[in-house]
Amino acid sequence: MKTENEKAIRALAQSLIPLIKKTSLCYDITKNAIIKSVGGNNRYDIILDGITYKNIKGSKLFNGQISVNDVVKITIPCGQYNNMFISNI
Repeated sequence: MKTENEKAIRALAQSLIPLIKKTSLCYDITKNAIIKSVGGNNRYDIILDGITYKNIKGSKLFNGQISVNDVVKITIPCGQYNNMFISNI
């Protein structure tokens, strides 16, 4: 048999779930990736978590400095993989 405190805590937790789901928390993710191929215009194909992503942009500062099999840092803004970019070498 549940106590009144347990029932109140459960009700409070259940009422917070919809609020948590609606909250738009945004955080960047940084991971290591391997350069699979080098394209033009500072674009690269990378291997990240065993998946190949194509045409990932890098800074103009990296032009000519990144080679196949180099390990680079990838930033994934707000966890949106479609906006990822090479942030560091």
